[in-house]
Amino acid sequence: MKLVSFVAGDGRLGYGAIKDGGVVDLSRRFGERAPTLRTLLAAGALAEAERIVRDSAPDFPLEGLELAPVIPDPDKIICVGLNYRDHVAESGKAVTEKPALFARFAGSQVGHLQPLVKPAISDEFDYEGELAVVIGKGGRHIPAERARARRGLFLLQRRERARLAAPHQPVPRGKDLRRHRRLRPLAGDGG
Repeated sequence: MKLVSFVAGDGRLGYGAIKDGGVVDLSRRFGERAPTLRTLLAAGALAEAERIVRDSAPDFPLEGLELAPVIPDPDKIICVGLNYRDHVAESGKAVTEKPALFARFAGSQVGHLQPLVKPAISDEFDYEGELAVVIGKGGRHIPAERARARRGLFLLQRRERARLAAPHQPVPRGKDLRRHRRLRPLAGDGG
């Protein structure tokens, strides 16, 4: 199942699943029980959503729909820096046992095909692939054997962002500039 968040014609923020060139509006069907994709995941309702999508026709076409970030209201965005050996090598750093973690802000994201804002400190855009994991249910000190039950979605996406012209020092600089990152909205079930 491929999920998207969108801005409906009436300005309402919604979410749904892509089917047959259109979108099944899951936010309308779940209503207050799961008003956002984030709340749907937290409620553990992906299987129910899959049944609804299987048994429903699309409510509107995907073409022309204004897409929002997949999770427009994240609690937090935690990123792993220097997360593959080639990237570590090109940066001149050493491979470490514990990777660098850094935060991003929700306001740094835009929906797929929405315009990016190139900050004044940048002179070009940059593209690369990313894997994002959306955690469906929060928790702390979760044993490894129970961690899989917490997963929500895996997103395979192409990230587009402004590249900083000046070399940056700490990882966060350039990661949180307003509306300068775009991730494709298509999400796959983590099953």
